[in-house]
Amino acid sequence: MAGERRDLALALVDAQQDPLAYSEPYGQDDGIIRTVAQGHVTAVILLGHDTSTMTVLTIAYAGTTNA
Repeated sequence: MAGERRDLALALVDAQQDPLAYSEPYGQDDGIIRTVAQGHVTAVILLGHDTSTMTVLTIAYAGTTNA
């Protein structure tokens, strides 16, 4: 689980640095709703360009769990 948190943190930090360079369009490319991914973690983010904010809408983990 720590690795997934690290991957999510890295993806979000990169997206804060340069949102359009470190993300991909989510559906139609409107420059507002984007996807970031790192390792097995993907998140959909909402960019507030005027306010320099980023809101995480969803987080998905594609992998196995060791129970």
